[in-house]
Amino acid sequence: MAKIVDYKARFPDWLIIGMNMGMIGLITPEIRLITAGFDEKTKVVKIISHMDRMPTEVDFEDFEELVTILVASNYGNFDDVFFEIRHSPDGLLKNLEILSGVVYCRKE
Repeated sequence: MAKIVDYKARFPDWLIIGMNMGMIGLITPEIRLITAGFDEKTKVVKIISHMDRMPTEVDFEDFEELVTILVASNYGNFDDVFFEIRHSPDGLLKNLEILSGVVYCRKE
């Protein structure tokens, strides 16, 4: 079973819309899964990207751009955004941390 954290609250529509806008042109073949969550108490968005390889500087720059687009979209009422890029070599869904919802999942 996938690991679930405190960002399990309802996946807000504004987060889905903002993430989809920000991910245009971001998806590469190495990305296995992108998950996001929103903690309503702390007003913090968390994004995790699982990749088949170690992340590069370009990957971090891409996700910084995603965060910028999400913040600029001003869809939701949030105070901060954190993101992680993880190397997840086995790629089994049961071993990946899932937050409130999956924004992108590569078909394998």
